[in-house]
Amino acid sequence: DDEEALTWSTLAAGQGNAEAGLLLAWLHLEGRGTAKNIPAALEQAFSVLRRHPDCQHRNDFFNMIASLRPEDRDEARKLILARWSALQDNPELSEELMISGLLMGGVEWLVDFPSVMTRLEQRAGENRLWALEMLSQLYFTGDQVARDYKASYAYARRAAALPEKAASVALGFHQIAGVACDIDGAGGIALLEAAAPESGYAS
Repeated sequence: DDEEALTWSTLAAGQGNAEAGLLLAWLHLEGRGTAKNIPAALEQAFSVLRRHPDCQHRNDFFNMIASLRPEDRDEARKLILARWSALQDNPELSEELMISGLLMGGVEWLVDFPSVMTRLEQRAGENRLWALEMLSQLYFTGDQVARDYKASYAYARRAAALPEKAASVALGFHQIAGVACDIDGAGGIALLEAAAPESGYAS
């Protein structure tokens, strides 16, 4: 029963249950048990991400956006791009990661890769770890940019100079592979082991 689901998810989401919060967002998005309300759905989903910024919940959010009906996409796109614009001067990590993934090609009707590159370069200039790592990965793989191992290595070294334990992930991979630097398997593994407590990717 949709109304029962709405009641339960509202109560559980208020107590911090992430799954209930995403269910509540989906109910608003679909108009199940309540009137369809895309702004409320997105606000609810982003609030879950802010409290629970792990990969699984980003995947759930992504799937929710990807499943939007064609008639709802224009409104959702305008709302998401407005949030993306607002984040330029008021960054919030979980939202920037989520929206950058959507704009990089995750959802066809939202793609705006040049906008993502501009934001990544801005955040890299601010020494934000996520942007340095993402740029290193993009130039390493040649995904939507010309492959440039030297640029990838340069971003990896800048990331590794940051104080976070997870900062050495990209540099560790470079050292293991010997790409744009000498092979140092033991050193690369040591960097990944140091990053692993804070990085699922390193693990």
